[in-house]
Amino acid sequence: MKPPPFERQVLDALPITVCTVDLDGRITFLNRGWARSGHADGAPQLYDADAGLGSSIWDEITDSTLRGQMEQAMATLREGRAASLSWELPHNSPTEKRLLLMQVSSLEKGQTVNGYAFSLVDITPSQRSREMLIDSRMALASRLEAIGEVTAGVAHEFRNPLFGISSAAQLLRFRVRDDPVIEKNVGRILREVERLNNLVAGLLEYGRPYATRLEPGDPDAVWDDVLEDQRGRLESRALLLHRTRDAASVHCAIDAGRLAQVFINLLVNATDAAPEGTDLTLQSSVLPSGAWCCRLHNGGTAIPVDALPRAFEIFFSTKPGGTGLGLALCQRIVEEHGGTIGLESAPDRGTAATVTIPAIARQPEVA
Repeated sequence: MKPPPFERQVLDALPITVCTVDLDGRITFLNRGWARSGHADGAPQLYDADAGLGSSIWDEITDSTLRGQMEQAMATLREGRAASLSWELPHNSPTEKRLLLMQVSSLEKGQTVNGYAFSLVDITPSQRSREMLIDSRMALASRLEAIGEVTAGVAHEFRNPLFGISSAAQLLRFRVRDDPVIEKNVGRILREVERLNNLVAGLLEYGRPYATRLEPGDPDAVWDDVLEDQRGRLESRALLLHRTRDAASVHCAIDAGRLAQVFINLLVNATDAAPEGTDLTLQSSVLPSGAWCCRLHNGGTAIPVDALPRAFEIFFSTKPGGTGLGLALCQRIVEEHGGTIGLESAPDRGTAATVTIPAIARQPEVA
């Protein structure tokens, strides 16, 4: 027996269903996907690839809605109003509900349409993945909201006692001025109160309900403002920041105020970790996907390997006196922008923070 042409072998091997018809709807080609699909639906006798040649495709289409969609698509292609068309097609097999993607294109000889090519792709796994992703994001949002409510409540409960402790310590310092032991311990109390006040402020910031207002903007312009405001911090530690940016501008949906919080936090972490008198690098670029990306690097001591995966956990910090809220808040804000944030760290290479934000899809210009 003569083996089938290589092109036919390729089409038979594809996990999709392919069919071509002439202008009258007579089948001119079927790949083995029709047989596999029919077998999955419990009707293998209807989908023999060779036996079906020459028969009318309308004899196999019993669904009036589907037939109407196909006829309308063929008419649209025949009139030259589109090069190809596709639509989702719910389909119930004997064992499960599935979602198929129907695609149709015109077959042309010269400038004349002389047939149509149909294909069916099972997109059920992709649909389920999208649904699972939506469910996980909703669950995460609900969890973050609950955490926010708890942290805000705890912060409010802490505020009044801390004020009382601070006032009592100040009064004690005023009443007993000449006792060095009391002065030393009062100073310790006030330092701890200040640390707890910083924690309370962080909790309130993390737990505060905030509706992110996304507007078209340039993330690099946000960095410009942050670097200008934080120039004194860099100069106080004799740090030199080298900045490079992509020549192409990018427009993202951003909340400039919230995004500035992220950049300030990352810059503070980088300057605190960088050895005095060293350099920082800030690189921003446009990715092939069109998304904007920035990378802030310092040459300080690497984050411990066991701590790196927990860097964005709430209340986790490797910084002495740190609250463990800064990076957790940064992650929340970046995710509100539909972006991602990550850390890379290794001995002798320092630490780099990367933020990626998707670009706004530009509409084609109308001539």
